[in-house]
Amino acid sequence: MLSREPIAIVGIGGVFPGAPTPTALWRNILAGRDTCAETAADRWIAPASALLNPTLAPDSVYSTRACLCEALEIPTDSYDLDPRLVQSLDPVFHFALEAGNQAWRDAGATSTDKTRCGVALAAIALPTDGASRLTRLTRAASNELDLFPNGANAQEPTTREWLNAYAVGGPAALLAASLGIGGGAFTLDAACASSLLAVEQAIDQLRNGTSDVALAGAIQLSTPGPVYSGFSLIGALSPSGTLAPFSEGSDGTLLGQGAGMIVLKRLGDAERDGNRIYALIKDVGTSSDGKGAGLLAPLSRGQAKAIRRAYEKSGVDPDTIELVEAHATGIPLGDATELQSLDTCLPDHAGAPRVAIGSCKSNIGHMIPASGMASIMKTAFALYHRVLPPQGTSAPPREKLGLERTRFYLNTELRPWVHGTAAPRRAAIDSFGFGGINAHGILEEYLPPSGSESDLERFHRTWPVELVVLSAPDRASLAASVAALSSWIDALPADAELELLDVAAACARVDGASRVAIVAKDLAELRRKLDVVTKRLAEADRDRIQDRSGVFWYAEPLAATSKVALVFP
Repeated sequence: MLSREPIAIVGIGGVFPGAPTPTALWRNILAGRDTCAETAADRWIAPASALLNPTLAPDSVYSTRACLCEALEIPTDSYDLDPRLVQSLDPVFHFALEAGNQAWRDAGATSTDKTRCGVALAAIALPTDGASRLTRLTRAASNELDLFPNGANAQEPTTREWLNAYAVGGPAALLAASLGIGGGAFTLDAACASSLLAVEQAIDQLRNGTSDVALAGAIQLSTPGPVYSGFSLIGALSPSGTLAPFSEGSDGTLLGQGAGMIVLKRLGDAERDGNRIYALIKDVGTSSDGKGAGLLAPLSRGQAKAIRRAYEKSGVDPDTIELVEAHATGIPLGDATELQSLDTCLPDHAGAPRVAIGSCKSNIGHMIPASGMASIMKTAFALYHRVLPPQGTSAPPREKLGLERTRFYLNTELRPWVHGTAAPRRAAIDSFGFGGINAHGILEEYLPPSGSESDLERFHRTWPVELVVLSAPDRASLAASVAALSSWIDALPADAELELLDVAAACARVDGASRVAIVAKDLAELRRKLDVVTKRLAEADRDRIQDRSGVFWYAEPLAATSKVALVFP
């Protein structure tokens, strides 16, 4: 029988719409920021004359709003892989590599026995832009380019690397190769429930002892024209171009892109190794609808089965849940069915606490297989910082839902998570996939052993100064990163504080030999010193910066040419 030891989230990485890191995603969620935007109509919409059914007029069926990620600029020498392979990869692989490497660094897992690490990654089996290129390459659908001229590139060289670029199960294997991981690595597809199923698989690896560290994650870049058309034809997309779960006026969903990865350990191992612990995963419950109304119709009975299984497996009392990160796509039928399922399993009664409910899809759209991973990160951050994050919409709750007759309330403001019960703070996550695949996860705040220092105390002390370090493969790339950070600071509000910002969110996190270190007490001082760096890097004959005010750069790393000594007082 498997151990039920809690599983610790010790590393987080990801790329999301409007957020190149999970910290930037969290900042957008706290601000209630909607990252969806208008896109070029001909990226998605085929001419009406080309549609098989002319009654489906594009202006009434399609939405031109989506939450898209900016393309990743990946140096070909990144990730310890063959540069030719990196250059040929579908963007799906780039996002998996970036998210996985971010999470691995965040966990400080470089000293781990990599033969005892596993990877469980989710990616839906729908076409990507890369798959569309392959379609054109093989001439399987010659009319796609005419219908979607701004989709993927029309031409691509025929090379032996194309199989590496488009292999469906490849992202997990390539991430394992990049990190040197020797445990099991696989990619699964469970539609919108994929993230939690990947987490469940990773938890099983840890609890049965086959892995000591597990990476779980998901990717979503399946948004070429044909996929968008399919969601339009079934009426899933919002005609108004808004995604407002559980809210009045909500009329559909919007598609999003992104990738997220988390690093997991058994709680005892994480405490022994001194890891930062964002939150604990108690368990995941899963189910299938069985015989339902149809593959695309949600079924409350099936969802409730997954919810109940999560509490049965974990031994958690449903009355201790105070936050639910819902699946909530913004499609009225789906939102109503989910609320019915939650109300059945977490019913209102005397003494039961109110439960804040919301969905980060209002911030980043529906990332299909990766939506659950964004939800896990949002929930883990909420537990870690002890706040209830706001729903990214100001619209009132949909009256027909009858929220006031349940334990749940739509949380539209950032609130401190006031908590006075004996149990730790706990939250739940729903991920319900089309086809009737259901998953419900339970997360809990980490409470360090009595007398030990908490993560918030260890990692978030207030210091008189902060150290900011940027790295790049070469001098020119470093100068570009310095310029990007300067522009980012210029766009910040006047009351922004240096110690509260993830400065690295403004820069590409690329390891390299060219590094600059700056000591600054506030953003104004950091901005002035960045100007100093920019000016001195432009001096061709300069090979170092040694400014006693706190700016240091060397053309060659000191450790490469000198010995390192440790001095103790």
